[in-house]
Amino acid sequence: MLKVFECVSREWRLSTSDARRLMGKPGISRFMKLKRRVPSAIHTVAERDLMSLIYISMVYFDLNSMFSRENAQAWVCNVPDSRFGTRPWGPISPLQHMLSGSRESIIEVYQYIQGIV
Repeated sequence: MLKVFECVSREWRLSTSDARRLMGKPGISRFMKLKRRVPSAIHTVAERDLMSLIYISMVYFDLNSMFSRENAQAWVCNVPDSRFGTRPWGPISPLQHMLSGSRESIIEVYQYIQGIV
């Protein structure tokens, strides 16, 4: 799961701060231990953080199954063009919405993708 999150962070060009927010805002030292895959940090991941990682992974895999990597990255990072309708979260990019800090926002993006698959 953490390897997938590393790919997501790299491909979506997340700063350390944004990666932490997307993961559920773990403390910086805990985040760095998770990033280094320190066993004690991995074994104590909170269920809510694990669920966030699972949904982020599903968003990532679904987008990469629908689009090329470049187009998947563009879809998640770009603000939608109003000519093509609006998304449930308004005129911001899916990534901005997921970075709002709640697992529900990640789930909303996942459910939206499921509706267009």
